[in-house]
Amino acid sequence: MKILFILTLLATAQEKPKLHYLTSEDLITIEDGLVSPANGSIEDLKDDMKIDEIIKKRTPKQCAQATREMNQTFESFFGDMITPADLLKLKPLITKIEDDFGISIYRVKMKAERVRPIDRKPDLKLCPDHKRKEGGYPKDSFPSGHAGSGYLEALFLSDLYLSKAKEFLERGEQIGWNRVAIGVHHPSDVIAGQLMAKRAYKRFKAHGKFRKAFQAVKKSIH
Repeated sequence: MKILFILTLLATAQEKPKLHYLTSEDLITIEDGLVSPANGSIEDLKDDMKIDEIIKKRTPKQCAQATREMNQTFESFFGDMITPADLLKLKPLITKIEDDFGISIYRVKMKAERVRPIDRKPDLKLCPDHKRKEGGYPKDSFPSGHAGSGYLEALFLSDLYLSKAKEFLERGEQIGWNRVAIGVHHPSDVIAGQLMAKRAYKRFKAHGKFRKAFQAVKKSIH
């Protein structure tokens, strides 16, 4: 099911994208200058060293959290921080935001074709509940979609729940680094995904249609 979803996104990215709030020009701004480190480059080698460092410090709690977050959904990322009633109210707007943002994420992935750490490092130590995929993952490591979506949603939530802004942003950032801890992303994948999220949220807020939808949701939960 997830593979079908990705293929649909890829096909959409090659055509003129159908967008809820962003414009084609916004997508170009979000994607601007993002290039995956070349295999064997200094930045790539630094990534490998950082991966080893993060995995060495990884805790069972982090493995468990990363496992919960493997299914890339709003609920798996923030369901324990928001009431079920608010989740239902927020989900339609979050879905539209992610639809728009996902096009940029996968357009960059298509160009980068970066192999994931779990497939290029045979000695990488996995969490107890994780296994390598037969045949490996698609070459779509850069940027991290989890890191981008998690941080974009955190930015959105931090504006909705001002008293919990710090907690949401910390969770949003950690979602990306959990992906490094389980060996499915490089640090530069996470940094790129989070940068794209920051750019995207700035572009969302520049559009009146989004601001109107945001205010309506904010009013419904307060």
